[in-house]
Amino acid sequence: TVTAEGVTYYEGEGEAEFTRIEEWRLHKRIFNILMEKRIFKFFPLISSFYALKHYIKNKRIQKTRSKLSSRLLHTDKIFGQALREISGYLRDMEAVPMLRVDLNRMFTP
Repeated sequence: TVTAEGVTYYEGEGEAEFTRIEEWRLHKRIFNILMEKRIFKFFPLISSFYALKHYIKNKRIQKTRSKLSSRLLHTDKIFGQALREISGYLRDMEAVPMLRVDLNRMFTP
C-alpha cells in the first residue's frame, strides 16, 4: 500500500514491512537505473532461454539413455566375462592379415 508517509508491503499472514517514501523513491530510482543496463534488462529473458536449453539437453540425454538401455544385452557375470573374452579374440583376429583367394583358380596340395 502506498501512502504519503511511505510504502507498506504485506507478506504472508499479517506480516508487514513499512518503508518511508524518501527511502522507497531512492530504491526505485536505483532499481530503474539498474534496469536500463543491458545485463539486468534482459536477465529474465536470458535466464529463461538457459533454462529451456538445459531442459531440452536433459530431455535428449534421458531419451538417448532409455534407448540405449533398451538395446543393451543384459547378462550375468560369468556369461558376460565369456563374451568379453570372445570379443577380445575377434579383435585379435581382425589384426591378422588374410590371404586373398581367387575363386577362378584351383589350389591343390
